[in-house]
Amino acid sequence: MTSLIERAQPYRNALRVSPFRKLLIGQSLSMAGDAVCLAALPVALIRTGFGVEVFGFVMAAVGVGTIFGACLGGMLADRRSPKRILMGTDVLRGRCKSELL
Repeated sequence: MTSLIERAQPYRNALRVSPFRKLLIGQSLSMAGDAVCLAALPVALIRTGFGVEVFGFVMAAVGVGTIFGACLGGMLADRRSPKRILMGTDVLRGRCKSELL
């Protein structure tokens, strides 16, 4: 039977690689921002007096935008620098969300 420390060793080794660690931190912050936005969106819409229909439309637009952005980002990443595409799409998405709230 292996100990918990032995089982965690591959993960600890992966976190010692600087580019992977930066990617993991960046993606974690991006996911946290997405979660905060999804939690704040209903509150913002209710406070401004919009109903359930508007909330449903906005959430559908978020879903369609995510799918469209992922496809476009994937196509661009095949042709250009994936690192720059990832950073650019995250900045653009964050900018769009900040304008919404």
